[in-house]
Amino acid sequence: GALILTSAAIAAVHFGSERSDDDRGHADQAISGVATTLAQAVTAAEQAVPQGRAVHADFEKDALGRWQFSLLVWAPRGTFDVVVDPTTGKAISVAAARDGHD
Repeated sequence: GALILTSAAIAAVHFGSERSDDDRGHADQAISGVATTLAQAVTAAEQAVPQGRAVHADFEKDALGRWQFSLLVWAPRGTFDVVVDPTTGKAISVAAARDGHD
């Protein structure tokens, strides 16, 4: 069965084991300065996918070096990667999850 976490159950953002301590420090600074909270990002991601429930969240840089929330959202029709803009709090991308995420 699939593990489903509610918005309240997601307590921390994952910064990834491949990142250095310096990268984590920059992420900590970046997340403290954004207008969108993790709870708001989870809500936006879940609203972007009908019947969706966030099961994982990252706060990371995209390919252009911009910070973003990247969430994995499970729904009855599949698993989705949802990107939420930390400035606006809006879901800016919803795509079927890559292999290995469902």
